[in-house]
Amino acid sequence: MNKLFYVLFAIPFFISCTNKKPLDQKNINSVKKDTTIASAVAVETQKVSDLDIYNVNSIFGEKDTIALISLSDKYQLSEHKDSLAIPDVKKLGEKEAQYLVLNSTYRNRMLSKMKISEKDSVYVYDYATNIVNAFSVKSLQVVAAINVYGADWPYSQDDYMIGFGLDPKLLKGFDSYYLNTLVCIGSKNPFAMKQLKAIKWKETTIAKVPVVAINPEYNDLIKMTSKKTAYSYKSNGFEYFLQDYINEETVLLRRLIVKEEKTNKIVCDKYYRESEGGSFAQLNDNSEDKEVNQWTGKLFKNKPEVVFGFVYVSFGCPGISFLDNNEPDVFLNCDNRH
Repeated sequence: MNKLFYVLFAIPFFISCTNKKPLDQKNINSVKKDTTIASAVAVETQKVSDLDIYNVNSIFGEKDTIALISLSDKYQLSEHKDSLAIPDVKKLGEKEAQYLVLNSTYRNRMLSKMKISEKDSVYVYDYATNIVNAFSVKSLQVVAAINVYGADWPYSQDDYMIGFGLDPKLLKGFDSYYLNTLVCIGSKNPFAMKQLKAIKWKETTIAKVPVVAINPEYNDLIKMTSKKTAYSYKSNGFEYFLQDYINEETVLLRRLIVKEEKTNKIVCDKYYRESEGGSFAQLNDNSEDKEVNQWTGKLFKNKPEVVFGFVYVSFGCPGISFLDNNEPDVFLNCDNRH
């Protein structure tokens, strides 16, 4: 069976923030158990972000590589003949059906269901270089391509990634694999266009980490710890602390605490652990030639600052956390199906 070739990339995964104040060491024993902290796999579900963010996949189209923005995580499909997302591919044949440019009927159907106007724009943003390219929806093709895991012939509409196809030549200055790239669709550019900062960790002492009540969910892992290390970073009025719980050179648990310097309020307190669905991302240091994983700064207009990049995601989609307990995490629509 013929399959399309896809270039995929891992974006670090992030979890929700909590809002608490640091405790004096003398009062730590009197603190009641806090069950509001989210784990690396238990994200906030009561609130939903008002932002829809997508990523970019590099795929082979009809002849050349294209940049595909898949909307399939949001585009609800139907088997009714009057609402199908793609035409009957059995008439095309297996090879020809692997990549489709959808005609006006199926294009308009997708735009209508997704509530996207031809007057809207697709904003493609590289936060590492602070470059944004805007494309009018009416100028872009709506395409369908077989998903990264392939499919058996005859293909069904569920086997396709459906969205906008772009010529990579239009994305000058972007990484060829579209690392550090986010996409929004709408009438206005949601990106703040303020260069994010790569967090540069410096080793510090455990004593300097704010004392905050530990989520009892992690007590068993912490009891297995034989060594702890800590790192810190300061930026734009916030102080970041990262603490590793280690047993025999293996990091069992990683905790991030972010404190607002003026008020000493804890604006983010998160735990990360490795699982089948994710692994720890390498920490940034002062080396210029290493990849950057952890980022922070003003990413979106009219939103608090963000922090992300601590875990690589294998299953599910990565997300972005805000330095504000009232703002729910944003998770990418990355079409990572299994």
